[in-house]
Amino acid sequence: MEEKQIFKEFRKGNKEAFKEFYRRYSLEMTQFAYSFLKDKKDSEDAVHDAFLIVLKNYNTWSSISDIRYYTFKVIQNLCLAKIRKNETLAKKENAYTYYQKSANNGLSTPPDIIQSINHQEIKRKVEWLFSFLSPQRKRAIELVYMEGNSYDEAAKIMGIGTESIRTHLRLARNILKDNLGSFIYFIVLYVIR
Repeated sequence: MEEKQIFKEFRKGNKEAFKEFYRRYSLEMTQFAYSFLKDKKDSEDAVHDAFLIVLKNYNTWSSISDIRYYTFKVIQNLCLAKIRKNETLAKKENAYTYYQKSANNGLSTPPDIIQSINHQEIKRKVEWLFSFLSPQRKRAIELVYMEGNSYDEAAKIMGIGTESIRTHLRLARNILKDNLGSFIYFIVLYVIR
């Protein structure tokens, strides 16, 4: 099928033309995404997500003059959103790491305060809070915080991606923080390590 014919059929809503469009341009679009993300899997995911967005909005195909350009713009926007998300996560993890290091060095929490905390009470509270976490979030916390595995190691053990591990940990930490308060949250992390 000729390129002009593909786009003409595409605008009519022909899903076979959409499949041909995907087959013909997905590699080029993956390379485009890679120029932003520098990661093969993330690039492939961005392209798949972009095609899903385009496919979900098939009722607007007739109004799109250049579907190839439109799809490239969707990919670009998804890549930029992923970059912003990664930068935000990195900032949060850096702040968390800094706080942990300072707490471990005794800069933030005097040892007598930690000694005065009833560990059994905290353990009961942690177990209660863990009951609100999904099994995967519990497992992510166990693997990373309790067993000391890296994100990559935990991801391999659980059979999921590293970003999924980060997401599970972030959401679990948010539940702990929301229910315990920041000070106690960091002490709980100290105790479970």
